[in-house]
Amino acid sequence: MGDWDFYCAICGGPLSKPYWDSPGLEETAAAIARHDEARARERNGEAREDRSGHSTDYYDPRVLHSARDDKLNWLDQFRVVSEAPEEYGRDVPEAWISGPARRSSFGSARVVFPDTEGPLAGTVKEMTVYEPVVERSQPLAIPFHDQCRDLLLKRTGEAELDAEAFYQTVCTLSGGRDCLGKLQYGKIAHEMQQYWLTAWGREWLVMPPLDIPGLQQYYQNLPKIDEVSSAQTRHTELRSAANDPFSRFPYEVLEQIMGELPLASIRKLRLASRAVPNQELPNGFWKKLVWRDLGFLFDMPDAARNATDVDWRRVYRDISRWSNPKRRKVVGGLANRARIWKKTLPQIAEPYMRNLAAKQRERANEPLVFKGAKNEGLASLVLPEPKDARTTNIAFMSMPHLLHRAKLELVISFNEFNEIANLYAINHAESTLAESTKTYTGRIEKVRIPDDSWVTGIIVTTATRKVKDNGMATHALRRVVGLEVLLTKEGASVKVGCQRGDKKVIHVPEGDFIVGLKVRQSPGSAVLCRLGLLCHQSWRAGSNNYRQRSYNDDKYSLVQGRMWYHELPCQRPGSGAGPAPGETHSGYWDSGLVADVEPMQHLIWDAGWDFASPSHITSISADVLFGGFRVTYENQPDRTIGPCLHAVKTLTIDAAGGEEVLSMHYCINHILTSIRFVTTRNRQLVIGQPDGREKRFPTRESPNERLSGFFAHWSASWSPLPTLKAIGGFLSPSNGLETDASPEFSQQVGGPYWEPTELAEGLATSGPCIGAFMFHAGQMGPRDKSVPDECAVRAWLDCSQAIASVTTTLCHTSEPHALPLVGVTLTMVDGSTASVGPDTFSSVPEDCWCSLGISDKKEREARPHYVHDTWNVGGQHLIKLRVWLWALSTAGQGHRIAAMSWVAADGGESPRYGHWGHTGEGEEVYEIEFGDGKAVGLLCFVGFNGRQVTRDDCTVQAVQALVRCD
Repeated sequence: MGDWDFYCAICGGPLSKPYWDSPGLEETAAAIARHDEARARERNGEAREDRSGHSTDYYDPRVLHSARDDKLNWLDQFRVVSEAPEEYGRDVPEAWISGPARRSSFGSARVVFPDTEGPLAGTVKEMTVYEPVVERSQPLAIPFHDQCRDLLLKRTGEAELDAEAFYQTVCTLSGGRDCLGKLQYGKIAHEMQQYWLTAWGREWLVMPPLDIPGLQQYYQNLPKIDEVSSAQTRHTELRSAANDPFSRFPYEVLEQIMGELPLASIRKLRLASRAVPNQELPNGFWKKLVWRDLGFLFDMPDAARNATDVDWRRVYRDISRWSNPKRRKVVGGLANRARIWKKTLPQIAEPYMRNLAAKQRERANEPLVFKGAKNEGLASLVLPEPKDARTTNIAFMSMPHLLHRAKLELVISFNEFNEIANLYAINHAESTLAESTKTYTGRIEKVRIPDDSWVTGIIVTTATRKVKDNGMATHALRRVVGLEVLLTKEGASVKVGCQRGDKKVIHVPEGDFIVGLKVRQSPGSAVLCRLGLLCHQSWRAGSNNYRQRSYNDDKYSLVQGRMWYHELPCQRPGSGAGPAPGETHSGYWDSGLVADVEPMQHLIWDAGWDFASPSHITSISADVLFGGFRVTYENQPDRTIGPCLHAVKTLTIDAAGGEEVLSMHYCINHILTSIRFVTTRNRQLVIGQPDGREKRFPTRESPNERLSGFFAHWSASWSPLPTLKAIGGFLSPSNGLETDASPEFSQQVGGPYWEPTELAEGLATSGPCIGAFMFHAGQMGPRDKSVPDECAVRAWLDCSQAIASVTTTLCHTSEPHALPLVGVTLTMVDGSTASVGPDTFSSVPEDCWCSLGISDKKEREARPHYVHDTWNVGGQHLIKLRVWLWALSTAGQGHRIAAMSWVAADGGESPRYGHWGHTGEGEEVYEIEFGDGKAVGLLCFVGFNGRQVTRDDCTVQAVQALVRCD
C-alpha cells in the first residue's frame, strides 16, 4: 500500500511541505503563456482552451519557486491533540495538546510531549494519527497547524484552546485515516489524496492564512470616501414601478431587507425589481456587510474599524476580489483564510463551544474530593473502542475525611448483549452523591460496600463477541462482561456479571485509598471502555479510620496493566514478591498489537500451587509451528498454553539433579521467527530458526534475575492457523542460581545452535556435508547463500545402539526435489529414544500454511500435512543410511537431498522416503555406513524449508557422519 500523507484536521492542508518537480525555463515560460491566455479568454467570455495535453502538476513558479520556499514553512508547524497516555499517571487532564510535532511515515508523527509533570514530559514519541491501519484501543491523535489553531481561537473568541473540549469535538468528527472523515473540507478535498496533489493555480491552498503580505499595509491605507461616492450614498426617492411590490416599501424597510440577504441575492433582487436599483446603499450598509461576510478580517486594527471616512463598499469589493481564487490578482493567504473561516471553522467552532460550556459546568460542579487526587491512569478494556466514548469522574465521597461515613453502592448497567454498559456510584450518606433522577437502561446489578470494608480494586472480565460487517466479514469485539470488586477485608470480593473470560486487574497502590473512579463509556454503543482509579494518600482519611487497608494486599501490583487469558498470574502475597512480567515483544507486522488489551497466556514455572515448595520442571515442550507450549512437573499437574500442540518436540530437564531453565532467547523481525529455552547446563529447546539478531531474557546485564516463566499472545486462536503474535518473560530473583558453564560457550548468540546440546565428548564430524549447496539470492541483491547456513540448528542421533524402530515424519513438499523431512525418532531396545525434530503428534491440523505458499495442490488433497512411518528394525543395528541427491541447476552449486532410506544389519531396508512425486530418476546415491571403525552417529542440519509463508516448516537440510575421535 505504501506511505501516505495526512492532513490538518482544521484546514485539510498538508502537514509538511509538498514536493513537486520544478519545470525548466522553457516549459515554465510556455506554461505561463498558456495560463495567461486562458485567463484572457475567460475574461472575454470565450471557451477555455483544452489543455489536457499539457502537464501542470506543479505550482506557478511566480508564486512558489520550489518546495523550499519560506512561504511554506507554516505547514511543518503543527501539534497533536490526544488523550493523556497511561504513562502520565497522576494529575494529568483527560486530554492534552502536544508540543511541536513532525510528520513521520505510514500515518505517524514524532510528537514532543507537553512540558507538564509526568514521566513523558518533554520526550519524543512516535504516534499514529487519525485512524490506525489496524484496530487499536489507543486514543485518537489528531494533528492541526499552529496557524489553524489561532484561527479557531479568533473564530470562537477564546484566549486558549481547551484540550479536553477540542479533543471531544474532533473525536466526534473523526473517521478517516488521513483527515476528519465527517468534516466537509470543500475545494481542498481534490488535493487530499494518498499524496498531496500540486497543480498550477492551486498555490493558494498552501499559503499561510495568518502571515499575509501587504494586508496590514492595506489596513493602514483603507480607501477613503470621496465627494462622488459620498453623493451616491445620499437617499434617492424611489421611482414608482407598476406592479412592483418593493416600490411600496419605505427606504428604511428596503434597506433592512437587503441587509439580511447575501450579496448574491441582493444582486438578483436588483435585477428582478425595477424599484430596488433606485435604492442607493449608504456607506454604513456596506460596513455592516463587511463584518457580516468578511469576518476573517479579525486582524484589522480598531482605529481602522472605527474610522468614519472609510469607503466600506470599496473595502468589500477589494477583499472579495483578493480572497477569490478565481481572480487573477488573488492573494493566496487571504483566499486560504477565507476558505477556512467560511467552510471548515463553522463545523468545528460550534460543537467546540458547546463542549467547552459543558466542560466548564462539569468542572464547576466537580466534588472537592478530586482536588489533589491521584489519577492512576485509564486501563483500556475493549477492542475496538467506539469513537463516541467519553470520560467522566465518579466520586465515592465529597471529601477524603468522610470515608468513615460513606455508605457506598456501585451500580452496574448492562446492554442487550449482557455486556457492561456503564458504572455508577451512589453514596447514601451524602445527599449530593445520592442517586438522583439518573435513569438506567437494561439490566442492572448493585454492589453494596460493607460499612467495615472499602474498595481496593476491581478485576475486570472481558470476552469477545463475533459480528459481521456490511461486507459480511467476521470481526471480533472485545467487551467487558463482568467485574469483581475487591475489598479491604482479606480475601473478600463481590462479583457481578459473567466471570468466564480474560482478566485485567486495576488495584490501588499501597499507601493510598480510592475516592472515586474515572470511567470512559460509549453512550451510543452502550459499552464500558476504560476504567481508572482516583486515589488519595491514606493519611487524608483520618488516622483512626477503620476502613483503610489493614493488611498487605499488594499482590496484584506486578500483574496490572495487561489483559491475562482466563486467569491472573499467581502472585505471592506481599509487595513485589511474585514473578514480574517484562515487556511485550512483537514483530513489525504486528506493530498495531494492543499489548495491554490483547489477552496474554502465561506459564510460570512456580505456578502457584504452593509457593513454599518450588516446583521442579521435568520437561518443556513446544509446537514446532509456535502453536503452544507445555511444562511438566515432578510434583504438580502439567501446564499448557497456546491454541494447539500438533507437532511437539520436548526437552527433558533433570529437576532432581538441580537443572533449571535459565533464559529465553527469541528472534523478532516481521514476526517472531525463533524461540529457544536454555537451561543451567547449556541444554536447549529450539523452535524456528535463530539468527544473530536474537534477544535474551533476562539480559546478561541482569545477573541477579532468572527466567521464572513467560507469556504469549496468539491471534485467531479459534482458527486452524493460529499465529503467535507476541511474547514476554517473567523475572524472579536468581537466589544464587549457578550454571555449569557460561551460556556463551556453546549456546551462543549467532550460532552454531546445538539441540539439545553440543556433540558428546569423543565425537567428531567426518566426510562431506551431504545436501549442502549454494545458490544465488538475486532478489535481495547480488549475493550467494549457503544451505545450511551458520544459523541452522544442529541435532545429532546416536546410531551405535541396537534399534527397535525408526519413525520418520514428512510434511508437504515445498522446494522441488527436496526431501521434506520434519523429524526422525530412533527408539532403542531399552525403550529410550533419540530424536531430531518433533516426536509427538497429538492431533492432525485441520488446515496448514501450505495453501498460502509453495506446495503441490495434489499432495495437499491426497494426504495430511504430516505423514508418519514407523519401520520395525527388530533390535538390530543400523548399518547404512542411503541418501538420494538431486544436482542443482545453474542457479546454484551442490546437491539437494531428495530421498533417504535406512538399512539394517540383516539387509532389510526401510521404505524410501522422498518428496512428493519422487521416482529416483536422475538422482545420485550417497551412503553413510555405520559400525565398527565407521560412523556411529548422524549430524542433522535443520532450517526453514522456504515455503514462504508465515510459519515455514523446519526440515532436515543436510546430514553428516559422526565418528569417534578418541
